Amino acid sequence: MVTLYSEPYTKKYVSKCFSLSTLFCIIILVLTIVLPFLLGFATNKFWIKTNTYYEQPDVEFRNEILITVLQDTEVKSFSTINLLNEQTSVDLLVPDLKSSSTDSNNDNLNDEIYISAKFPSIPLDIKNIKIVLGFDYSISDQVKMKMQTGIFLNVNAPAGASKVQVYGDLVLKQTNPLAVTSLERDIYDTSVFTQFENSDYFSAFQDNLLRNETTSFPHDFMVMPFSSAKFTQIEITVKIPPYQKVLYSPNMLEILKFAWIQYFSLLFPIYLILYTLLAFVYRNQILETGVVKQLASKNYIYQK
Repeated sequence: MVTLYSEPYTKKYVSKCFSLSTLFCIIILVLTIVLPFLLGFATNKFWIKTNTYYEQPDVEFRNEILITVLQDTEVKSFSTINLLNEQTSVDLLVPDLKSSSTDSNNDNLNDEIYISAKFPSIPLDIKNIKIVLGFDYSISDQVKMKMQTGIFLNVNAPAGASKVQVYGDLVLKQTNPLAVTSLERDIYDTSVFTQFENSDYFSAFQDNLLRNETTSFPHDFMVMPFSSAKFTQIEITVKIPPYQKVLYSPNMLEILKFAWIQYFSLLFPIYLILYTLLAFVYRNQILETGVVKQLASKNYIYQK
């Protein structure tokens, strides 16, 4: 005897439209659909409101700098912004400024920016140096944003300063997530030095910190009092993080994508559990139903 074809033997559990058995089946069906939503919401990650990604920002030094040197008997300053030099009431420095950038992996993005300033001085008389540097900063992967940002340095030198070396990372800071749109956000694309025209150093520093997106510069520095008797040299190395974390608000398609995955990952086990419960109740006639048997002869017998 050879089996050429086989069909499953099935039973159908039937009931009247208005009965407890039918109501129980409807409840199981509703729970199967609704429970994945409820469990998804309970995890607090069903509808994602914020997300993060990583990219290397495009950073360029704008050749904008302000240096203020506090000495024992006087204060001197210098800026590449002519208006600030005209407004100052202190003596002007005459520094030798240099800057360069390094793209170590040839991706057309700067990995390090080096800035140096050398000016004549009596190093032992220097007690404090304040430096402000201006940069262009932009990202363009998922979020399109460009801004101008600044580095604010305050170097205390109680024993004098003939050479100052600073090394740190230019890190993006955000108060609120950025929106993913086709338009480029440029609300802060103005020079940080415009704030100095109507305010002092501390007010400009505070205004920069209060922006929704700005940068910070965690750094280490070393002050050498006796490197030279006639000059003070400042060397600043700014490292650009290759993987900068960006906080953003996802669009509707991204929200639905994550919600869809979570819903179906919860739907499958819930369906198995509730279907097993449904089968147990009907097979054991905990709720009364009729049974329709499908015989091989295709004759149907109704049992109650």
